[in-house]
Amino acid sequence: ESGCWWESGLVMKTCAKKLGGAHDTVPNASYSLKDKLTALMVIIGATKSGRPLDAEHPYGHGKVEFILSMVVSVVFIVLTGYLLVHAVQILLDESLHRTPHLIVLWAALVSIGVNVGMYFYSRCVAIETNSPLIKTMANHHHGDPTASGAVALGIIGAHYLNMPWIDPAVALWETIDLLLLGKVVFMDAYRGLMDHTAGE
Repeated sequence: ESGCWWESGLVMKTCAKKLGGAHDTVPNASYSLKDKLTALMVIIGATKSGRPLDAEHPYGHGKVEFILSMVVSVVFIVLTGYLLVHAVQILLDESLHRTPHLIVLWAALVSIGVNVGMYFYSRCVAIETNSPLIKTMANHHHGDPTASGAVALGIIGAHYLNMPWIDPAVALWETIDLLLLGKVVFMDAYRGLMDHTAGE
């Protein structure tokens, strides 16, 4: 539940980016949406996986968290595929290159601090609960400060180095990073669902 409240605070970052005219608004907001969905899945997964054994589920409900992780990863792989095409189009069209307002820089710096705090918090919870979903959330929070740091560098480059193309380049990098992250989460969930025999 704490994850949902913390992620709600990142609405400020998204609004600032939109008002500031940054091209990476949607990709960077996708990081926040991804974490919000993961937090929701954690709540659902904790409720379902904690149920006692029954006739239909003699081995328990532990796999439900892996299924939910896979759902999150598939949704974001599809979404990010669309964003990737959009980011490439903007990067190649010089008429769309513009320098964002400095309010975006301050929003990115605040986002870095929030996500670093969320990473350490969710990592501790993941260790205590041994939950695959919370581990996924912690990994997501670990990548978010890097993305916000790239945004900050892009804004600095656009403003002080007169290179407005850096902003759409950061948007492209963020979409590629989201695709790779979605793949990692999907494969982790897949391995969690599959039962492997011990090696000889």
